[in-house]
Amino acid sequence: MTRSFPFLLAEAVRNLRRHALMTVAAISAIAVALTLIGAF
Repeated sequence: MTRSFPFLLAEAVRNLRRHALMTVAAISAIAVALTLIGAF
């Protein structure tokens, strides 16, 4: 488990960079939802 963690972390970073638009869209959607929930 501990040996595969650096690999998993590297893959996660690589995929976040590869799919940057979807990453930004997901983070924005979550931020908007949390803001709306927090406003009420």
